[in-house]
Amino acid sequence: MRMFLLAPLPFLAVFACGTPAPMTPADMAVSVDLATSSPDLATSSPDLATSSDAMMVDPQRPPTSSAMALEDWLKTGAYKAWACESAMHAARPGSAHAANRICSNDLLSKSTSGEYPVGAASVKELFNGAGAIIGYAVGLRLKAGPSDDSWFWYERVNTTTYANGPGVALCANCHRNAPRDFIYTQVKP
Repeated sequence: MRMFLLAPLPFLAVFACGTPAPMTPADMAVSVDLATSSPDLATSSPDLATSSDAMMVDPQRPPTSSAMALEDWLKTGAYKAWACESAMHAARPGSAHAANRICSNDLLSKSTSGEYPVGAASVKELFNGAGAIIGYAVGLRLKAGPSDDSWFWYERVNTTTYANGPGVALCANCHRNAPRDFIYTQVKP
């Protein structure tokens, strides 16, 4: 069995309210052939490609381990089962985002007041003028408290990644002014 582990090639840019944090080496492009670099993985049982434990995906929590893992999770469409706006719409006044549609997971959509619970998340689909998805903005509450790093932020438009990590100033500088706990739009069920 041959397996390949890939990490994304990051793209950094200055956009909207701040500058994204530098990427870590784990986010840099890496290709490793696990079948040749680790014989135990190539011959072990059960087969990793068919094991139910091979890729545990939580449909309510976007992964934060790497941009590639998050993009793979977004491709599954798991967030589309969350509470979602019915259609794309123009960016709201003051928004740094393009035309979009927002989805909120159960923890975010059902929260009634105060700080959102750890694990609360939103996915914003970003659209071009023709109505095609060209990127995503993702927010995930990582820990309790009012600090910028209590939220994980990710944003990619086309091939440019603007944010990927906790407390990214680009996102936090704007979302700090949200009416409730770094979130501008809570989509309710």
